[in-house]
Amino acid sequence: MTEEERRKRVIESLKENLVSLKEAVENLQYTCEECRKISLDNISDNRDLNTFEELTSRFGRLWDILVDQIFKKIEILEGKKRLKRFTEKLFGGNLKLMDHIEQLGIIESADSFFEVEELRNAIDNQYQFSIEEKTALFQYVLDDSEHFFKTADKVKDFVTSRYLGW
Repeated sequence: MTEEERRKRVIESLKENLVSLKEAVENLQYTCEECRKISLDNISDNRDLNTFEELTSRFGRLWDILVDQIFKKIEILEGKKRLKRFTEKLFGGNLKLMDHIEQLGIIESADSFFEVEELRNAIDNQYQFSIEEKTALFQYVLDDSEHFFKTADKVKDFVTSRYLGW
């Protein structure tokens, strides 16, 4: 496969990722609206708890689409070499990735995105949390979702203008 063919494949995959991104944003927005109808001070039943757990799940899905799919493809298209996944985790691959994405102007701060990554990791372990810890996590996700929606818009604009010519 030539470099041009590889580039076209990555761009086609990015188009699919943008569709997934749009769906993930819409799903998270819907769930945020549903969660805002429920008082965090008094999560009264399993249905309320399930709604908030759906919120964290959808937040994590949006993170995965942005970082694991779109940001990494942007790096490929920008000519950055990707390390093997295992090596990447050991030696700060996401640090380099986020710094590069910040340099491109897609995110405002690599540091703030690392805070979101910590939140994403906390979500994976929420089954171990007390109800008070879960409540704090849910509130943080609700608060941070708006920033995430703006980032998704910037990503869409960047990808469409830079790679798709729309």
